[in-house]
Amino acid sequence: MKRTGGVFFVLAILYLMASGPGVTLAATLTVHETEADFAAALDPAIILRSENFDGFADGTILTDQVGDVVFSSPNEGLPGFVAVQVLDLPRAVSEPNALGGGLVENGNVQQKIALDLVPPASALAFYLVAQVPIAEDVTLEFDFVDGTSSTLPFATVIGPDDDNVNFLGVTSDTAFARVTLVSNDESGGLFQNFGGCDELQFGYFDVLPPICQGQPGDSGGVLGIEGTATDDRPGDTGIASVELSPDSMNLDLLLDPLFMPGDPATSFKAIAINPGLEAQGTVLVTDGAGNSCTLCIDFKIVSEGPLLEEDLCCQDPIFFTVSNPDITPAGPMFCNSTQVDPLELPPGYELFDACVVLTIDSPISGVTEMTLEVPGDFESRLRMLFASSPDGGLTFDPFEDVTTEVAPIPTIPDPTRLKGKKGWSVVKVTCAILAEVCNGVDDDGDGLIDEGLPVGDSSVDFDEDGFALCPQVGELGDCNDQLATVNPAASEVCNGLDDDCDGVADDGDPGGGIACDVADQLGPCAAGITECNLSELSCEQQVFPETEVCDGVDNDCDGQIDDGFDVDGDGFTTCAGDCDDTDATINPAAAEVCDLVDNNCDGQVDEGFDVDNDNFTTCGGDCDDADPVINPGAAEICDDLDNNCDGQVDEGFDADTDGFTSCGGDCDDSDAAINPGASEVCDAVDNNCDGQVDEGFDVDGDGFTTCAGDCDDADAAINPAAAEVCDAVDNDCDGLVDDGNPGSGAPCGRSDVGVCQFGVTACEGGSVVCVGNIDPVDEVCGDGLDNDCNGAADEAVEVTAVCSVSPGLMNIESEGSSFQVSLSSLIDTCDLTNPIPLDPGSATTAYISQAGAATLPDPFAPSCPDPVDGFLFEPGIVENLEDRKITGNGVNLKFNMESDGDCSTLDGNRQDLLAALSDALDDSQVPVCITSSIDGVEFTCCSEVTVRNKGTR
Repeated sequence: MKRTGGVFFVLAILYLMASGPGVTLAATLTVHETEADFAAALDPAIILRSENFDGFADGTILTDQVGDVVFSSPNEGLPGFVAVQVLDLPRAVSEPNALGGGLVENGNVQQKIALDLVPPASALAFYLVAQVPIAEDVTLEFDFVDGTSSTLPFATVIGPDDDNVNFLGVTSDTAFARVTLVSNDESGGLFQNFGGCDELQFGYFDVLPPICQGQPGDSGGVLGIEGTATDDRPGDTGIASVELSPDSMNLDLLLDPLFMPGDPATSFKAIAINPGLEAQGTVLVTDGAGNSCTLCIDFKIVSEGPLLEEDLCCQDPIFFTVSNPDITPAGPMFCNSTQVDPLELPPGYELFDACVVLTIDSPISGVTEMTLEVPGDFESRLRMLFASSPDGGLTFDPFEDVTTEVAPIPTIPDPTRLKGKKGWSVVKVTCAILAEVCNGVDDDGDGLIDEGLPVGDSSVDFDEDGFALCPQVGELGDCNDQLATVNPAASEVCNGLDDDCDGVADDGDPGGGIACDVADQLGPCAAGITECNLSELSCEQQVFPETEVCDGVDNDCDGQIDDGFDVDGDGFTTCAGDCDDTDATINPAAAEVCDLVDNNCDGQVDEGFDVDNDNFTTCGGDCDDADPVINPGAAEICDDLDNNCDGQVDEGFDADTDGFTSCGGDCDDSDAAINPGASEVCDAVDNNCDGQVDEGFDVDGDGFTTCAGDCDDADAAINPAAAEVCDAVDNDCDGLVDDGNPGSGAPCGRSDVGVCQFGVTACEGGSVVCVGNIDPVDEVCGDGLDNDCNGAADEAVEVTAVCSVSPGLMNIESEGSSFQVSLSSLIDTCDLTNPIPLDPGSATTAYISQAGAATLPDPFAPSCPDPVDGFLFEPGIVENLEDRKITGNGVNLKFNMESDGDCSTLDGNRQDLLAALSDALDDSQVPVCITSSIDGVEFTCCSEVTVRNKGTR
């Protein structure tokens, strides 16, 4: 098929008007008439892919079989729809096949073929063909990566032979992710199908960033984040650089020493320069086109629990915290963040722009509450996903939805919460959008219905709650197949989740209607009722402040009853029995005093002011009218009482004036620093008089306090009585580390044979090492030494085989002519002039080898006709030696018998040999070979025998 074509335009520049007062330039599309012009216009950085569809069988429906392209049609689902497929078209540019379909048979519907390009393309070309001679006009609809779109009309040209195909090449300054070919509208509203296209070409720049991955690891005994970077997809330019961001702190980056710029993949490891300090930073990986991906690194030291909203990981852009009421151990925490792989998400979940994967190795253990907060507008469908590792981070279980609560908060409005997660090792945490419910509805508004869900598959019940994710007709479906507590039969809980799958979260006020106390409210206003608000139960106030009246009730809820009705402020109102509301000292709770006044409003004046009959009344100075020994005339004694009613207790019994008397527990009344109120210090004295000395100054319980020389009171193994060990620590608190060379002097090493020798142990750098030892190495030939320490020097290095034929001449005219093939073997040592002979075993097979382009008669013929003149004999005529004479390592072959008419084997029949060799020239050199097995290795060697053939056959 001849390629012809033509278009009515050379250049088309299209603009797209945006809504509002501004104008947005969508893209510049350049149209090329010929394939040569298209190829010449391509940017050198563009990678061009092509497809002629000839590799597919006729009728193959195309979806994603062509790399980087997904074929579909907006007409799919219409009655009479013909899928996009490969067609055997006689007018294909490269026969036999072209691309067709995307139309509706017997229907007035425009033919449409859509191409989704991953990665997005910047160039497109094809030949428009048809099943009839005319390739109809077509319109191209471009959807660009910036969200804009443009249309391009393609007017075809009819050639003189009525079967022209038309070339269209387009280049764009903006990458496009989809191109749709649409048939044009004919007059009268009818549509004429354009048929199909052939020789599809598309080109793209490297627009995809590299893929960064990482997780905590300790390969080589060094803890850190072990990462990989790949850039090996079609169109990728390879890894150009891997480096730390300038703001990285206390981080070092170890690159694969074999990495070269342009490699499609590499590995690296980020470690803390000082492992005892926190470290943070970002690994930046850039490809050859300037695209980049990042791996956020975070090392920190988690303090001993309990934990309250402890942030664990790189906080960009999500914020992840944990809380744990238990005492969890302190230790290093390693974390990195990477992009979310959509294939890791469970069915019914979709990517959310702000979500990343956090891989965490933490010392946290026990029941933990986790909170994941994502910036932006509140999204009620946001969910936290969690995956644990059964093998310390080598592999991870699938992500599961672990969200127990979703609620907006004032600062970062998208938190999801998990309460009560038990057990940590290496884990992964991420988030996603709960996107679709299998219900025939576009739940997430993306134009697709139930995408990614196994429609009608009742067997899919991941959470095993009895409700399938996508039920059969008439069954109820599970709106979250990750959480067994969420299904159509569940009860609604106040947690921001749609627990009962009715489409509404927290409906019916779950948990509401229960009496509760309103915080920060007093009196009757503190009595409230629970209500479910914003995924959390709150106590809602039911009674509100009113004007105060004198009724024994706190009407205005200010914490005071009948306030405003207590003029003298003594806490008693007139309606509560205050007999003089102008004097605060007079009220029902006042103590009666000896002042001729009814102080307690009981109707009596100065009643009972000398109850103990000690002749002192209360108004006469008796400070304890119930005890006759206490009055102004009594003597003071040390008993914690004011015996003489002078306002002082035990005066004269506090010699050091520290506020504590000897009868009040002062164990040293001569030292003001020693009393029950003093703080204990480490000085071998009972400072606080509790009967213990220096308590609290031996934290590790090893019997030594800090003031008694314990240099590490957090470790019971370190104290002045401890023995020094080789660990780079001052174990015996003498100020020296590893003094005395502990752990040294023991013999060590692998051997003392040959050049090897044992060493002795020594303490170096906190570890016991072997010094002075010499270990085996590979044998060195010719140095006279036993380098590999096996007891022999310069041992054998190679085994060879040697063979010979005797005699070297055989006259096939003579009766009894014979020859013998002998085989021997040698071991070559480092002394090449003196090889060692070995017994090669028994010879197994001998044969006459090929000596030129020889042929033999048909081995199955009944007789032995002469071979064709000018040829010798065929290789592979095998002599079985089981019944032959074998001498030592050789075999004696004799040919002296009458012919038996079987030329297929050399069975000692001279006539057979004559038939095989009679055309050989005099003094021909005929190779003869023999095989043998030496120490399990098969050897074959060949020699030559001279054949003389003077007589006639």
